[in-house]
Amino acid sequence: MKALSFWLLATLAVSKVLPAQDLSPVPFAFHLEPGDRASFQSPALRASSMSGVAVLLRIRGAEGGRIDLFQERPGVWPRWAWRNGARIAGGEVRLVGPGGHSSFLILRRPGQGGYDILPTLRWPSESREIEIRPSPARTLWGSDSGAGKSGEFRYFSADSSHDALCETDHRTRWQCLALPVWTPGVLAFCPASSEPRFAEVSTASSGETTLLTDGWAVGIFIDGETSGSPPPSFTLVSPGGGGGQTHAVKPLSSTSLGGALYWVHGSVVADSHLLVRRPGGSGRVSIDELAVRPCGDPLRVALSPSRDVRGSVADRSGKALPGASILALEEEKPRSGENVRSKPVLAASTKADDEGSYVLGELDSHVRRLRACHSRVGCQEKELSPGADVVDFAISPRWQFTGRAVSRSGVPASNAHLRLVPMLESYARATDKLLLVPPEADALTDGSGHFEISAPAPSGYFLEARAATMGTARRRIDVTELTPARTDVGDLILTGEGEFLARLSGVGCSGGFFTVVGPIDAGTVAAIRNFPIEHDVARVELPEGGTWLVQARCADGVRTLSPELLTEVQDLYGQEVRFTVGERVDAPGKGEGRTPR
Repeated sequence: MKALSFWLLATLAVSKVLPAQDLSPVPFAFHLEPGDRASFQSPALRASSMSGVAVLLRIRGAEGGRIDLFQERPGVWPRWAWRNGARIAGGEVRLVGPGGHSSFLILRRPGQGGYDILPTLRWPSESREIEIRPSPARTLWGSDSGAGKSGEFRYFSADSSHDALCETDHRTRWQCLALPVWTPGVLAFCPASSEPRFAEVSTASSGETTLLTDGWAVGIFIDGETSGSPPPSFTLVSPGGGGGQTHAVKPLSSTSLGGALYWVHGSVVADSHLLVRRPGGSGRVSIDELAVRPCGDPLRVALSPSRDVRGSVADRSGKALPGASILALEEEKPRSGENVRSKPVLAASTKADDEGSYVLGELDSHVRRLRACHSRVGCQEKELSPGADVVDFAISPRWQFTGRAVSRSGVPASNAHLRLVPMLESYARATDKLLLVPPEADALTDGSGHFEISAPAPSGYFLEARAATMGTARRRIDVTELTPARTDVGDLILTGEGEFLARLSGVGCSGGFFTVVGPIDAGTVAAIRNFPIEHDVARVELPEGGTWLVQARCADGVRTLSPELLTEVQDLYGQEVRFTVGERVDAPGKGEGRTPR
């Protein structure tokens, strides 16, 4: 309310001191010292009292009306003070003002609303003639807590040379006196130590305006953009999963300001970059460049030509490999001071069709390598040389494993899924995690349960088989450079889902939970399942066999079953297994549980 009163009173005060003529008031709070008001009302008194340098102004396209001179007062609010004014006669007017001061002029025409701003200039130190061309303008003002902070305003528009004559009172009030009326833009205020605030300005915007914030914002100028070019997209690309080897992509908001200039805003995260893309080209801006204050010059982005790459994927005999994954890789260099090796980052991917053919579209210049992977034969990499648009792969398996997936009774499992799961230790140490877990690297068993699967690189793995109705099997496999090219691992015996009853005896246990954790295989992530205890019994349902950790706590929190390992839990399916609970003790592992029977 105080800010509104300020603007209302200021406008009324200006209206009172205007000469009695058909001229609109200046709609902003320019400064009139008390001693200047009489001079502003009386041209004769003004002419006799003014001192300074007289300048003859020739105004193009203005035969009548009035010109007022404002000059800068650095460090004072409002920044611009009225100095002199006079009627225009025959397109000319003579004004007097102190020489050497930064100045601007306002033209008001008789019978017309609004006003024109004449370009800012430094008032001459000696008398002379100046020819000037007025430009229609409008004023925006507002109240914002950010205006009390040290910062600067910038008006972004296709006319990058335009000075909007912005200022703040270093409390809450701000005003921009000279925004052009013919071009849209963005008015941005950039505090020194907080997020930028901005308002998108249309050709119809005027008067009181609210500044918004959206985290980060900046002007982007696209080098080489021509009329009729399709609009670009602006995307924030940041490290995603796979140890930072895949990209998390977030579209950003953007506004075209004309003339290849765009206003882009949104939230950013560490280690990210801005990807600018349009059909046929792309470019990027690093997070360090994005940290440039928005009120600086717009960031210039040159779009490099993108290209389509196509080819085929086959094994060493020339047989096509449908479903093979093809990855386009960039090389991410470590930051300064980081003692780590560079790692490949996934930029794009696709799958081979039924004939083993693929197309990767719109690859930018940062893509350096292509990698093709298939579960049966492993992976192969090729450098993507400049100008290359065809890359064919012929993959020879280096570490292939064969065998058969069967049920506990020896029945072959057809269409069972097999994959090599890297052990957690191996995966954590790997620089290229994408290589250890290629996309969709499952192999399938044939009608007789036989399979072929290849390791993509030396590592420790679990060979895992899963069948919808027969269960799961795992086997530890270590692959080194000395591992034979082909190894038969024999039968993988699938253990399916099942259940058993856990009866808790000893001191009685009504309520609480019986907890199982597993399957326990070194290097895999175990699942935790809780089953309610009712009248000393818990019904335990497991998705697969193997080794599981069990423990229990009764509802009173005093009686517990200390952790125990159940090996080959599938052998317990359909049985009642007894466990002995005891009083809880402070030292873990000293409970009275015993091996189940």
